[in-house]
Amino acid sequence: MNEVRGIFQSWGYQGRELQRATESIVGSPKAWLAFVMSYELNLEPVSEVEPRNNFIVVFASTIFGSFVPLAPYFCARGDLFLGAIGSLVLSGGVLFFVGYYEAKSTVGSLWRSGLQMAAIGLAAGVAGFLIGHFVGVLP
Repeated sequence: MNEVRGIFQSWGYQGRELQRATESIVGSPKAWLAFVMSYELNLEPVSEVEPRNNFIVVFASTIFGSFVPLAPYFCARGDLFLGAIGSLVLSGGVLFFVGYYEAKSTVGSLWRSGLQMAAIGLAAGVAGFLIGHFVGVLP
């Protein structure tokens, strides 16, 4: 109740008007929940299809993102060095494009965001490779 009163006070309500507005919201549990979610917690309601859509996007991104570094190995015909170089180049290019697109669709420097995404992604890949390598040589 104090949260609702505080929000109404910040909006300029005082005295009897403040009391009436607070009681009006607090008197209805559904209204109180919606009010607190919107104005105190800054949360927006989520539609029922949003979790499913998020699942589809994350699933597709995971499949695509996992296939990108592997694709050059299928084309390298047994040459592991060529596959590794192709994997680095293709992964770096895709990561750069994702960072570039992110900055283009939101706010930010296109080149900086692209290079930053590529650097972070490639560094994570190298770290994963090194961890796997050193864990693999442990007795």
